[in-house]
Amino acid sequence: MLDALPVRRAVAVESIARVAGLGVDEARAKLGRLLLTGLADKEGARWRRAAR
Repeated sequence: MLDALPVRRAVAVESIARVAGLGVDEARAKLGRLLLTGLADKEGARWRRAAR
C-alpha cells in the first residue's frame, strides 16, 4: 500500500486503490492506518506519502 502512494502530489483514493490492486473501501482502511502511523498525509480528499 505504501508503494502505491505518490510522494510529490496527493491523489484520490480511487487512483491509489487501482495502483495497489485493492477495492476502494479496503484502500481507505489501509490509508487510515498509514495516516495514524505517520506514513501518509491527507490533503482534503486526496492522499500522498508523508515527508520523512
